[in-house]
Amino acid sequence: MRNILVKDIAPFALAEEDGILLKNQIKEAIEKNECVCIDFKDINLFATPFFNVSLGSIIVEYGIEKFDSNVLVTNLDELGQETYQHSKENAMLFIEKKINKEIIEEVVLKNIERE
Repeated sequence: MRNILVKDIAPFALAEEDGILLKNQIKEAIEKNECVCIDFKDINLFATPFFNVSLGSIIVEYGIEKFDSNVLVTNLDELGQETYQHSKENAMLFIEKKINKEIIEEVVLKNIERE
């Protein structure tokens, strides 16, 4: 398992730019079929944009199953856990709505072809 210590990337989990750096490291591990531990030890400031562009975008790109089987998030305090969960739920909702949109488009196209 590859360990990524977030404090080696940034002192806080706030900025989108830092979230992109984390996302790139996670993607590199997933592309090599490695599991990755994201360690938030000593991080105590959090913002949703950081999680959206790092972990949320990984969920959207690879799916929640791949994310849950390849990514372990550790050492979040209560605020960090709440912020992360909010971002994770939004990513899953985004996936759900996108899938529903594709299903609706498919049904509409099939109905048009029948006429």
